[in-house]
Amino acid sequence: MTSANETGLLKKQARAAKWKSYVFPTVMLAYPVVQVLIFYFGVNINSLLLAFKLYDDAGGYTWAGFENFRTVFYELFHDPTFSAGIRNSLITLAVSVFITTPLSTLFSYYVYKRYRGAEFFKVMLVLPMITSTLVMVLTFTGFVDRFLPQFMEKHFGVNMVNLVSNTNTQLYVLLFYAVLVGFGSSSLLYLGAMNGISPEMIEAGKMDGVTPFREFIHLVVPSIYGTFGTLIIVAVAGVFTNQLNLYSFFGTGAQPQNSTIGYYLYTQTQAASVAGYPRLAAMGIIFTLIVAPVTLLVRYIINKFDPMGE
Repeated sequence: MTSANETGLLKKQARAAKWKSYVFPTVMLAYPVVQVLIFYFGVNINSLLLAFKLYDDAGGYTWAGFENFRTVFYELFHDPTFSAGIRNSLITLAVSVFITTPLSTLFSYYVYKRYRGAEFFKVMLVLPMITSTLVMVLTFTGFVDRFLPQFMEKHFGVNMVNLVSNTNTQLYVLLFYAVLVGFGSSSLLYLGAMNGISPEMIEAGKMDGVTPFREFIHLVVPSIYGTFGTLIIVAVAGVFTNQLNLYSFFGTGAQPQNSTIGYYLYTQTQAASVAGYPRLAAMGIIFTLIVAPVTLLVRYIINKFDPMGE
C-alpha cells in the first residue's frame, strides 16, 4: 500500500507539473496582453475622458462637460471643411464598394480560371503591396503630371493640364489612384477565397453545362460571399479614417475642398498642441457614434442575404 507521505509527494509533484505547464503559454501571452491593455484600453479610455476636459492656463486639464462636443457640432454645421470632408469620405466609400469591389472580384475570377496572362497579372497585383508608398506616389505623379501631358501634346496636339497639381482634377485622380492601389490587395484576398472553393462543385457545374458567367454568378460569388461581406464591412467602418492617400501626395498641404475626414483628423492631430487634444477626442467620439450603428446595420444586411447561410 502507498503510504500517506508518498501520496502527498505524488500530489505535490502533480501540482508542480500542472503549474509548469502554464509557464510557457503565460510567458507567450503576457506581451500581447500588456500591449492590448496599454495601447487599446489605456489609449481609448484616456481619449474618452479627454473629450470631457479642457486645457487651462495653469498647465493642466479641467473637467468641462460637453463643451468640446458643442464646439465640434458647431464646426460640423458651419465649417465648409467638414462638409467637404464628409462628402469626399462618402464618395471614397462609394468608389470602393461599387467600383473597386466588382472589378477586383472579376479580375480575381480571371486569374482563378488561369486564363491567358493570369500568372503575369498575379505578379503585377503583388507589386503595389511590396513597393514603397513614396515610390508609388512619385511614379504615379510623374506619369500623370509630366509624361501624360507631354505625350498628349506631342502626338495629339492636346494641351492637357497637370491632373495631380490641378485642384479641379485632384479628387478624381486620387480616386483613380485609390482604385489602382487597392485593386491588388483586395484581388489577392478574393483569389485566396476562390482557391478554397471545392473543385468538385466547379466540375459538377461544368458537367451541367454552366457557362463561365453563370459559374461566376451562381457558384463562385456565393462561395466567397464571406470575404466579400467582410471587406465591405471594413470599408464602411473605416469611412472616416480613410485619407485617400492625400498625405502621401501633398503632406499637410492638400486643398480643403479635396480633403477627407480621415485626412483632416490625421493632420490636425499631428499639428495639435496639448490644448487641442480634447476637441479632437470629442470629434473622434462623435464620428465613432455615427459610423458604429451604420456598420452594424450593414453587417446585419450582409449576413441576412448570405446565400450560404440559408
